[in-house]
Amino acid sequence: MADDSTGNFLGGFVLGAMLGGMTALLLAPRKGSETRRILRDSVDTLPDTAEDTLDNLQVQADRLVKQTRHSLDEAVERFQDALDAARVAATRKRSELDPGAPPPEGADIIPEIESS
Repeated sequence: MADDSTGNFLGGFVLGAMLGGMTALLLAPRKGSETRRILRDSVDTLPDTAEDTLDNLQVQADRLVKQTRHSLDEAVERFQDALDAARVAATRKRSELDPGAPPPEGADIIPEIESS
């Protein structure tokens, strides 16, 4: 999460710096032609700056998606392990309470779970 806030901060910082620079140019005591030239030069670099910012955001988004998928896979695996353990415990308890009862559906996989 720290990477996301850093990227957001940097993106905001770059945008703020550009807007602040343009404002300073507009308010600076220069000849109009010189100010227009400086603004034109600044605007010419805007596409490159925007492209760099978008590339950075794409890298961060890809990283976030990868981390989220990994976390989700781990959560699903832990849930499956817990579900398997619950099935084993339920089958054992059922045999203790009613030794003559037929095994529940899917009980044929329980010995495989217990041996692992």
